[in-house]
Amino acid sequence: MTDVGNEVVYYLDEGLPHYIVDWMHRVGLQFVAVERAKPDQEIIRDIGAASRHRGVWVTRDLSTRRQYRGLIANQGISVAWVDCGNAPKLKQAFLVVSFAYMSREVLLAADGPAYFTVSESERGEFPRAVISLSAAI
Repeated sequence: MTDVGNEVVYYLDEGLPHYIVDWMHRVGLQFVAVERAKPDQEIIRDIGAASRHRGVWVTRDLSTRRQYRGLIANQGISVAWVDCGNAPKLKQAFLVVSFAYMSREVLLAADGPAYFTVSESERGEFPRAVISLSAAI
């Protein structure tokens, strides 16, 4: 895992398109692809050890919110749950990229972990990412 200091680092879970990592590096955002098949508990602990709330686990596994609530809180990491169902990979990428751009300043200013739900708005002519922020899991 990467030691981030005061920078935000997004740890992209295996269920999301890993080509996003390269895209984000090109525009100056810190993204790390999580090792495939690594257990969620290890990912959470590794992010906590490397970066605490400045490390954001970006996952589409919505059940981890319930399943690992205590461990996430104990490790003090921020998490973004991407609610994308069976969306095509390009739409998943759109949601993750939108989240990264919209959340960076919030995460830099935060003095503790933040929890996000990222989904797509079904209203309007063009797709929009909807990002909900919560102070509690």
